[in-house]
Amino acid sequence: MQLLSVDAETTAAAPISHLRVVVGFGQVDRANLMFLVTVPLVSRSMTSSTENPAKKRPRREAVAAVCCVVIGAIFAANIAAHRDEPKKESLQFLLANMLQNQQWPLNSRVHPSLKPLETGRWMVILVRGDCGHCRELLESEFADPRRHRPNERTVVFVAGSENWSYEFDAVRLDTDETRVIAWNGDEPFVANPAVFVIDSGVVKDGRDGDDALTFIKQLFDELPDGSAR
Repeated sequence: MQLLSVDAETTAAAPISHLRVVVGFGQVDRANLMFLVTVPLVSRSMTSSTENPAKKRPRREAVAAVCCVVIGAIFAANIAAHRDEPKKESLQFLLANMLQNQQWPLNSRVHPSLKPLETGRWMVILVRGDCGHCRELLESEFADPRRHRPNERTVVFVAGSENWSYEFDAVRLDTDETRVIAWNGDEPFVANPAVFVIDSGVVKDGRDGDDALTFIKQLFDELPDGSAR
């Protein structure tokens, strides 16, 4: 949003009879701006020709009033431009109880190559290299890193630093490090290990911490023998 121009229409009776402030998102007329400022515009028509000149307001007050209207217009434009802006998901926490039935926040807005997570069915696993329970989960459930449920893909994120490596369709700690999320600041908090079931970009179920290992066992145990690859 930016200020594009300020136009003043003049007449013989009123040197400043109409003010139009044009900002980046459109036009705002004086009539629509008066409620935003408390100082009205001052023109020579507002003072009588017979009035004592010593009591007339100086021209600089008129200029100051115009400036107030312009500032009010910019303020209003800024509010209007952001009023309908969608809220971004918070990445301070990636906790199962907070993400239930919510959009999975690690998507193409965080990193373009994560766009596949926005369609189809996924099992998402978050682990850390220094997490004993994470290693237990990987050893017990992903001895074959490419194990997955029918019609579902997997992705693993290795947390624990400002750069998270991740890999599609192979759950292991030594991921393909060419795929990395670089956080500008602190990484999100995760109760590792964490397991999420996602459908079309929405978290349908999930567990983290001590519950994650039991949860993923249940997910695989629910399948007929041999249906998990």
